[in-house]
Amino acid sequence: MNKALRFKHYLPGVTHKIASPDILLSGQYLYYVSDGYADYGLYRYDMKSGKNRRYINVSGENFTNTKNLLYQVSKMDEFALLVSSLNGLWKFETDKGKFDLLPGITTAGEQVCFSYMDKRKQVYKGINLLGMTVYRFEGNSWKEVFRLNKKFNVKHCAEINDSLLWIGTSDGLYLFNTEKLKIKSISIPITD
Repeated sequence: MNKALRFKHYLPGVTHKIASPDILLSGQYLYYVSDGYADYGLYRYDMKSGKNRRYINVSGENFTNTKNLLYQVSKMDEFALLVSSLNGLWKFETDKGKFDLLPGITTAGEQVCFSYMDKRKQVYKGINLLGMTVYRFEGNSWKEVFRLNKKFNVKHCAEINDSLLWIGTSDGLYLFNTEKLKIKSISIPITD
């Protein structure tokens, strides 16, 4: 954007018709998801070369209907992303270009609209209007360690340090203690 906050241009190789609800910059790559019917999928744009790549398979299934549309992307580790979809929460291996459903965290058919991995390696999953669940990897599988059953959508989060996480929701702002696994405070949204 320019100083007047007007778009200067589109990224070369990226169609302007993509309906992209979320983006993530990781190293030289810009990852973005599209939930538009014509251009659905996860994209990786190489900031150096200007090349764009589209990934549309989830465990061998093509995104052929609306339940498979991707919604949000976040970083899991150096070689993996969490990808939320209207058909569950997926791990995307960036080096292999492969999607896998996270066992123990999600089942196909869940409308996952938010995902995040904190500094403690806990995974947060927000389901459409059904609150938020936190998981830890224990032994050889993911285990649910916290659940907040509220009719809201998680929109975004920001870690303050290794034990506090702000969580922005459609119901207000929550401060979550990631070590003690409890809500520390709630900010009620301002209404007119």
